[in-house]
Amino acid sequence: MPKNKSWSRFIAVQVLFQMDFNERMDLEVSYIFDEKKINSIIKNMHHINKNLVEFKDLEYSVNSKWLISLLKEVILNKQDIDKNLSEKFDKNWSLKRMDSTLLSILRCGYAEFLIFDNTPVKVIINEYTNIASTFFNEKEVDFVNGILDSLAQKFRSNELNK
Repeated sequence: MPKNKSWSRFIAVQVLFQMDFNERMDLEVSYIFDEKKINSIIKNMHHINKNLVEFKDLEYSVNSKWLISLLKEVILNKQDIDKNLSEKFDKNWSLKRMDSTLLSILRCGYAEFLIFDNTPVKVIINEYTNIASTFFNEKEVDFVNGILDSLAQKFRSNELNK
């Protein structure tokens, strides 16, 4: 059975949201980096999300190693990611004003541009705008698309100019 990166991305966004939303939760960073232990998180996410229309037809298969790599990149480089994301925001926006889910989506997209250079830019943008559309209206989805497009120009302009 092939591993589903779409589902892995969705899980990553939810795990990061939980960590931001409740900094005192028992979800230690070392726990997330253990492939065996993360399976319990994945199982819980399957249960929570199994009835979402967007995921009804997907095989609930997660590439644990890929998921851990993405989470690790975001968690270990969160301050740098946030600083760079802040530079992309309008002067009236700040990270403190940003919805935690929206910020988790942007952090994952940012990290994926950096560590998974074999994933095409268009796939990354499409995947995270699809995740955003699960939680938000068109305005926020357009915001995610714009920020990710700007990041693509910064990190992968050679791929966009082909």
